[in-house]
Amino acid sequence: MKKFFLCFICVLSIYACNTQSSISNFTKISDTYSKLVEQPNNLDCQQAFFDAFPNSWNEFNITYGYFPEDKYGSTLHSNLYSHSYDHIKALGNLTLIDESLYCEKLVDIAIGGRWDADGPNHFQALLHNTMKSKGNLLFETVTKEYLNTSKVLFWQFYWSSLLKVKEYEEEFNYLYNSNKEKYPQEVETMKAAFDLFHGKVGGTLP
Repeated sequence: MKKFFLCFICVLSIYACNTQSSISNFTKISDTYSKLVEQPNNLDCQQAFFDAFPNSWNEFNITYGYFPEDKYGSTLHSNLYSHSYDHIKALGNLTLIDESLYCEKLVDIAIGGRWDADGPNHFQALLHNTMKSKGNLLFETVTKEYLNTSKVLFWQFYWSSLLKVKEYEEEFNYLYNSNKEKYPQEVETMKAAFDLFHGKVGGTLP
């Protein structure tokens, strides 16, 4: 009984620390976003917001995901869910951040992501826009910097959709055909994820 009580106290302590850390992160992101809106072309403001923005899918989901109060209580319900569009749009408008670091951050967030409405959907749109605007840099970042498991998880989120999307099909064909000679293994990994998850949200890898 004593051991159980000690374990229970430890769990509560960890939860309290994580909750406090999350609230602190929400505040930091909000503050840096407000300063960025005031000075959108200031390098320090862009860098501060970029650094404050989540670095992984778990952080992103805690920050911008939807958590019904009856399931998680009021603590996480007070996250930045309603600000996801504005914050992700601001992330997409950063022009003074090193492009390699920028692409690495986007990939890190996307790995393990699950498509959903609102925040995840806005972030997925940013990924596709970045793939177009930065040429092959995002594609090459996935190819050169990440292990195969992470690559699959990235492409899974990248192509996930409820229905078949014509623009995604056209983009896939372009990426496949323009990279198949230079990155033959990578395009096959991408194709496997496209076949499994495009128009099939909720599917799982065998």
